[in-house]
Amino acid sequence: MCGQFYISNDILKATRNYAPISHFEQEQLHFGTIYPSAKTLVLCRQEDHIAAKIMRFGIEYKGFKKALINARSETVLSKWMFRSDFIHSRVAIPVCSFYEWTADKEKIIFTRSHHSVFFIAGFCQDDQFIILTREANESMSPYHSRMPLLLKDDQVLPYLTDLEMAKTYLKEGSFPLEAKSADPQIKLF
Repeated sequence: MCGQFYISNDILKATRNYAPISHFEQEQLHFGTIYPSAKTLVLCRQEDHIAAKIMRFGIEYKGFKKALINARSETVLSKWMFRSDFIHSRVAIPVCSFYEWTADKEKIIFTRSHHSVFFIAGFCQDDQFIILTREANESMSPYHSRMPLLLKDDQVLPYLTDLEMAKTYLKEGSFPLEAKSADPQIKLF
């Protein structure tokens, strides 16, 4: 579930609406498809301000063979290993699109109509982050039963700074998406 997403230089402008991006952070950023263990730009709260930071996709928890990339929004507050990170270290991940595969292994690209960039909710631990997921909405359900927890533009700052608002978004976090098939030759297997 939501193991890959795409970023272009459009995320720089969208991210600057919330926080400055240092030259150092820009130099580390690579555009294209972001896979688990790849680094990308996220927004996070640091003390009294919002910062743009480069973090790695997936958190390595002790006792797990590989990094975890998703956590269910419905249970994030009841899972001991996620609860504290969600409460204290929420992130918003700017993306241009994300990918999902159908049961027939067809790659589907999901975008937000009339927006080149949108934000996915997550949380971090040190310099690693996880994407929050939720039950699929009507635009996603024909392809998959789950989807990322999406943030509207006016929800990004409250999600990062206000725990009670962030908790309400766990139950919302959705807007219609456009789905299109990737190149018919692109298959997962």
